[in-house]
Amino acid sequence: MLELLDGGRWRATIAALEFPPQTMRAFVSGHPLGATLRLSGELRGAGGALEGSLEGHVGTGRVRVTAAIDSLAPPTGRVELEAWTTAGPLRLSARANRGTVESMELHAALPGGRLEATGRGSLSHFGRVEALAFRRQLQRRFG
Repeated sequence: MLELLDGGRWRATIAALEFPPQTMRAFVSGHPLGATLRLSGELRGAGGALEGSLEGHVGTGRVRVTAAIDSLAPPTGRVELEAWTTAGPLRLSARANRGTVESMELHAALPGGRLEATGRGSLSHFGRVEALAFRRQLQRRFG
């Protein structure tokens, strides 16, 4: 449902939106999922700003994205992603200010280990990503 509010503001609410596998394959060639994708959430906007959250479920997997974007040109705002899979949780948090990534953190559970990464840099050339914990896990596991 889309609501037009005063002062040029708007709000879009997705109570329940479902995409069965055959529908997804019509839009994405080779779509691998055999379960229905279910989405719900809310977006709000005013001028060039956008914020909201979206949650999706596919089989036993779940993902939630929250974002607040103050400006798209240059990108300014924050994005947080949480996903739950059979391997475990995945969390990504990033904050950008005028096209520069001020902070980025990634935490993921992997079969047999964990991936942890941090970084910062330009959106056009994202640099300085460190995955120290993952590197240590690999060194312990494979020498």
